[in-house]
Amino acid sequence: MATNSDVDLDTTDNSAYLFVPTVGGSSSTPGAMLRLGSYCDKETAADDDATAKLFYPSQFVADNTDDIATIYTLASGKDGSGNVLGGILLACDGVALVKAGKEMYVNCGGALHVESGDAVTIKSGGKAGNNINIDAGAEGEIKQTAKTKTATILGNDFTETSKDSYTINHGDTVAITYGTKTFITLGSQQSVSVGGVFAGNLSGGVTVSVGIYFTANLSAAFSYTLLSVGLTQFGFSKTVTDLKAKDMTIENSLAEISSKLMAVGSKQVELNNSVTALENRPVQVTNNNTVLVRNTIDLRNSNVLVNMGNLAVFT
Repeated sequence: MATNSDVDLDTTDNSAYLFVPTVGGSSSTPGAMLRLGSYCDKETAADDDATAKLFYPSQFVADNTDDIATIYTLASGKDGSGNVLGGILLACDGVALVKAGKEMYVNCGGALHVESGDAVTIKSGGKAGNNINIDAGAEGEIKQTAKTKTATILGNDFTETSKDSYTINHGDTVAITYGTKTFITLGSQQSVSVGGVFAGNLSGGVTVSVGIYFTANLSAAFSYTLLSVGLTQFGFSKTVTDLKAKDMTIENSLAEISSKLMAVGSKQVELNNSVTALENRPVQVTNNNTVLVRNTIDLRNSNVLVNMGNLAVFT
């Protein structure tokens, strides 16, 4: 039961309060307390971290740990000159209910902290126009820290940013899309994988590259294709290891060609020698013909002699 010391409506100290002790606890522990104006004498018990959290929100205590012994002097606020301002303190160890039949406005000139030891639910009326707006302004940032995030959006979702974006994930990433996924990159795109890469496509695929497409593979690559059809307007391919082997094969082929050329050259020499031999043979035949002609002449001469002998006989 509240005593006269628990109710102060005298504003000579710039405060008014209604203090109700906690049930079955210390008379200085607030079960419910409403203070208007500057801090009151009941709050002077909040001179350490544990006691201060009985009167004030945890974030307020965390923000003023350097003044924990006199944190109550900051409970109603101060101006830039250090003058104590008036405020409102509402604290309880049970359930706090605030209800308004119409609109409710919460406005503060400084930071706004909403904290819960359990779940937090923010819900609108669920009708068209009952939006939930979070606006950080043109220069502000919206930061979220959570283990997981689930969003159920019945309409389309569009995200646009004009600044660089960096994402660092220290765990696994799994993305499942039941519809069509489209990636359009108007600038350059780099992809680096330190571990293994597996890509599975259970349907057809189309890849269109308008600019220069460069692929560098510093590890072994294995490919299995059941059916492949390719149309290439201009193509250039260079495999370093294969080219070295090809170069050696080309050098060996050149050596074989050189040996063939040498063999052809030697054959040509043989042919030249054969032609020369053939050229010499007609000369020899001609000489033989000459001898034969001479022999014939000699026979004729012999015949003449014989005739002459006949003539001589007849004579």
